[in-house]
Amino acid sequence: MKKPLLISLFASIFITALIVSARVDPVELFTSSYNKFNYTTYTLQYNMLMRLSMLGTDIDYTTVYTLSKSGNKVSYDSYTQAPFSFGKIRNSMYMLDSGNYTCTDEYGVSACYQLNISLNDLFIQEFLNSSMLDNVLDVKLLGRKTVNNINCNYFEVLLNNSDISFDQDLNKDFVKINSFKMFLCINEKTGVVAESSVAFTATLRDPNSTLSYDVGYNITQTLLNYSFDVSEDAFKLPYQVMSYEEYEKLVNQTLEFA
Repeated sequence: MKKPLLISLFASIFITALIVSARVDPVELFTSSYNKFNYTTYTLQYNMLMRLSMLGTDIDYTTVYTLSKSGNKVSYDSYTQAPFSFGKIRNSMYMLDSGNYTCTDEYGVSACYQLNISLNDLFIQEFLNSSMLDNVLDVKLLGRKTVNNINCNYFEVLLNNSDISFDQDLNKDFVKINSFKMFLCINEKTGVVAESSVAFTATLRDPNSTLSYDVGYNITQTLLNYSFDVSEDAFKLPYQVMSYEEYEKLVNQTLEFA
């Protein structure tokens, strides 16, 4: 009776050893998880902390934003606490059947005005330009985490620094990217990014002189809530719609009497 037990025990140990020794392909796991986020309807809410390090000083910006999509309609609604500000600043963008809008309550004026904006890069549910993912050199699986009750695989994504591109206007200020690190924690079943972090250093040029200086950026996002059901209220403009010229005139009048 002991022999079958021994065989069973050795077989169990052998199978366990195979399972433990089998290596997960980080690139395949990252790609397959990331590509699962192909929903046409969703709402994601993130807390984002951006720290700017410059000339020995750290400046923090905290933003809570909600990104909603339903078919062709997209909304991005954010509240930012900026340094030296007395309250949170609301900025929103909408891509609707009637057009694309920006809404803001800055400078004492609450209004929406129509602009030719694109929210396509926000579909990636990240603040990163989607072209960055085309420059992935390698992916490392660092382990598993739980973020707000969401299990996710934690990856370090290595990019080609020389090919990193940002917004065109921002690129004009960069002399070069000195270092770049990106981490993503992705739920492998839904593709939802539960946490992301980007840290990079760059050399900036002074547009008014030949001087340049080094700066550091650290941006961390944590998922607060998500849903694959979206309320129509997410696509209602919060303020009166006016032309940009009307908005600018009101802002100038407000600042003049401030």
